[in-house]
Amino acid sequence: MKAILYTISLLMLSCGSTNVAQETSSANDTRTTESKSAEQMQQKQEMKHEILVQDAYGGPVEPQIMVIKEPKGLQKIYTQINMTRRPGFPVPNIDFSKETVVAICMGEKNTGGFSVDVAGIRETKEGVTVMVKEIGPAAGDMVTMAISQPFCIIKIPVAKKEITFEKVK
Repeated sequence: MKAILYTISLLMLSCGSTNVAQETSSANDTRTTESKSAEQMQQKQEMKHEILVQDAYGGPVEPQIMVIKEPKGLQKIYTQINMTRRPGFPVPNIDFSKETVVAICMGEKNTGGFSVDVAGIRETKEGVTVMVKEIGPAAGDMVTMAISQPFCIIKIPVAKKEITFEKVK
């Protein structure tokens, strides 16, 4: 009888120690994953941005993206978007030594229901990537029967790196 109890006790202890080893292994795996995530976050950081103005009407007829680093370029895009507005959007005061302006324009669309937005901005050691989300009406959606020119103008901190753009869904 004592032999049976001794055997059962050994089995229970060995099962328990296996679980402890697995738990320790899992904890080590979690620490490894956390440190990898920290490394990845250091390599890719979200950059803050502020939307200056966004609308479905008044953008340029042709699709274009502009990185604006001087007041003259800012004045040019605001002149474009304010052509049909009275009063127009005020031209913001930008300190171009600290900020860069990015204008994303979808071009002319045959109906309403379109918009463009910035889904996020990633900064890596290689450069800055602006993730652009273009939204259009789904098949069968009711839309306005008006020509639209969606645009979004944002400001970001000055980046001395190349700025690229990526379409996302």
